[in-house]
Amino acid sequence: MIFNVYCGADGTIIQLLDESKVSNGVRGYNSTAINVAYTGGIDAKGKAADNRTDAQKASLLKLLRLLRRRYPVAKILGHRDISPDTNHNGTVDPWERIKECPCFDAMDEYSGI
Repeated sequence: MIFNVYCGADGTIIQLLDESKVSNGVRGYNSTAINVAYTGGIDAKGKAADNRTDAQKASLLKLLRLLRRRYPVAKILGHRDISPDTNHNGTVDPWERIKECPCFDAMDEYSGI
């Protein structure tokens, strides 16, 4: 299992924590989640922004394809998608998000993997 993986702006993938360790990524999911992080996600004013480089996009796609082969039933979610659906409409609406990361719709972008 790969835990706590980081993708730099140049697309370099770095495993930050040994796979035998539980990472601290999302409360309530740490023992079962594979946490993937990347440089960016905010603009110069500290606002949420999808500013991934082309190299990051390619590396993240490659990594997630590898993980999909290893964990075929796993769900690819963004941190924001794990927020509670407080109005119970079946969707985590933007105003319900505890966190904005990632600053793009990971479920939609990676649905074909």
